[in-house]
Amino acid sequence: MNWGAPVPGATQQSASSCDVNHIVYYNTHDTYIKLTGSSSGCGILLVEGDLELHGGFLWYGLVLVSGNVILTGGGGKNITGGVLAGGSADVDQVGGDANIIYCSSAISDQTQYQPLRRLSWKEKNI
Repeated sequence: MNWGAPVPGATQQSASSCDVNHIVYYNTHDTYIKLTGSSSGCGILLVEGDLELHGGFLWYGLVLVSGNVILTGGGGKNITGGVLAGGSADVDQVGGDANIIYCSSAISDQTQYQPLRRLSWKEKNI
């Protein structure tokens, strides 16, 4: 899956850059999604449920997960921006490398010009 192509930089200060931004949303319905095999993107990745990342994952922006984040297998898993998980982060099974670099520019690049969007609405009767 490809939602833009982050371009790796030479240093950690400019680890990646993107000229596009997307909002990618998954509702796993209380299960998980596994992104692997050269999945990449730029923007905001929202996952309701658990997120499993396997080798070849590259993201520039913000990753928000309501459940657990699980890093498994060989190959690179690289995120420039930030990761926020509602559950735990499990990195015990990493066979390759995993790089999560906090970058406020990566987050603001993906959010500052985005209008507010209503993804869902639920009204509660009292």
